[in-house]
Amino acid sequence: MSNNQLPTVHPVDDQLLGTIAKLQDHKLYKDKVSRDTLESNKVERARQRREDKKLLQERRDLITQLVRLVRDDATPATLYLCGEQQHTNATRFKEPKLHPTIEDMLNGINEEELSKLCGVLPRNRSLEHLYILRNQLTGNSMLPMCNALIAVHSNLLTLDVSRNPIGSIGVIHLANAIEDNRRLRTLICIGVSATDDGETVEGVVALAAALERNS
Repeated sequence: MSNNQLPTVHPVDDQLLGTIAKLQDHKLYKDKVSRDTLESNKVERARQRREDKKLLQERRDLITQLVRLVRDDATPATLYLCGEQQHTNATRFKEPKLHPTIEDMLNGINEEELSKLCGVLPRNRSLEHLYILRNQLTGNSMLPMCNALIAVHSNLLTLDVSRNPIGSIGVIHLANAIEDNRRLRTLICIGVSATDDGETVEGVVALAAALERNS
């Protein structure tokens, strides 16, 4: 190219310019959507944390109220603190009560809550039948129950711990309780995996021996 020759200027393709503009607009849109999504997720997580905290406090208040009722001997003769039984017609078609009780609202009880209840159970005279089946209670959770049952003033006649994975440890705790308890008349332990591995039978043997001595 000579010094006096001007460079050739190629015309810009309008279609190419349009494509570039669309890509830029699309990127800006994606960035905005991304920011909006992040903000929305942040707001939702904060809302969920507040809701979880509220529900947790409501349950703690219910447990406190239940413990107070047991401590003050203000319970009915029977308490059903049973976990939900899934996949049954009885559960799916159960009509809600107009005036739900603390039992209904709790819908079961966990190990920490059971320990609190057992701590005041010996002070109660009116509660005679306690059903705590289907609560995923483990063997260690039966120790507070054992201590409550061997207390001097334990008044329970029926205890149902069915469908809880208490294993042989839990059965041994119950056996120790029965051996030192003369008032309990009915102990229901259906589906508690009392032998753990299917071979260890110490819990079953201990329970059978306790029942024989207590008969």
